[in-house]
Amino acid sequence: MKKRTLYLPIGTKCRELLGKALLAAKAVERDWRVVIGSLDIREEFLEDSAPGLLIENNIPDDKAERFCRLKARGYVIANLSEESAVYYDGEEYWTHRIGRRALESTEVIFTVGVRSEEDIRTYRPVAAERVMLTGNPRFDTLLPGVRTVYDASAEAIRRRHGRFLLVNSNFGRANPCRVGLDVVAVWRKEGKLTTPEQVDRMRREIAYKTRQMIDLQSLLAEVARTGTFDRIVVRPHPTENHDAWRAWGAAANVAVEYEGSAIPWLLAAEMMLHAGCTTAIEALLLDRPAVSFVPLPDSEFVTHADAIS
Repeated sequence: MKKRTLYLPIGTKCRELLGKALLAAKAVERDWRVVIGSLDIREEFLEDSAPGLLIENNIPDDKAERFCRLKARGYVIANLSEESAVYYDGEEYWTHRIGRRALESTEVIFTVGVRSEEDIRTYRPVAAERVMLTGNPRFDTLLPGVRTVYDASAEAIRRRHGRFLLVNSNFGRANPCRVGLDVVAVWRKEGKLTTPEQVDRMRREIAYKTRQMIDLQSLLAEVARTGTFDRIVVRPHPTENHDAWRAWGAAANVAVEYEGSAIPWLLAAEMMLHAGCTTAIEALLLDRPAVSFVPLPDSEFVTHADAIS
């Protein structure tokens, strides 16, 4: 019998690789052939390969034409959003992540939890019959008996930094990776902000995250002066300007590192402080202490990740 083929694109390697590798291993056990590649596995490659199941990370409408061509060739397209464990507003999130035209070629939408499942049914009702609650393999790597794969890396980090406070930031819109980037202008150009209300909400979010970042930096500088920890290590979000953090950290006696998966860092740290980051869920699953920094507890931008810490 001809083997079925599973295609697994990866967006952020340090976050997704081990989870996708675990999923690939389980698929191989069931006699699937698996291809793992970069986020946009080149269409030329897919055209020359055996049609199979392609699990995409988000299906906005700018992928619609590509999906249509692949579906015509016999591919089955599914979606699993890597960021869907933590978001502010269901309508904003899913209307951006699931395009109406792209959805026409998508057979199934995998969801990480009940909230995302319910929000898709509410804000993309046409997709209601295609939703399947599955979880995400990146969280499966945190289960006892599986997480031991991170032990050697965690021990190496512990030897290097001693008793340290890990700080996971999440300021991609207030501190974008490209200096001077106008996030609102970019999103409007891409069609992600189409009403004055959406623009106003985005500006409020950027203002909130900017204040949160400034207040967090003040807190960390104060904690660094107390000597409570051997070291404070800030791990910026992948979408942030890491150089801005490094410049600040050099003056505040705070280390800034972005290396490998966040999981060994969570295991090695005395505790983790975050700013509305998905790593709060990972810390919970790893039984590691985590604290959320929320300067405005009543803000509309407090996330589920904040609530569980």
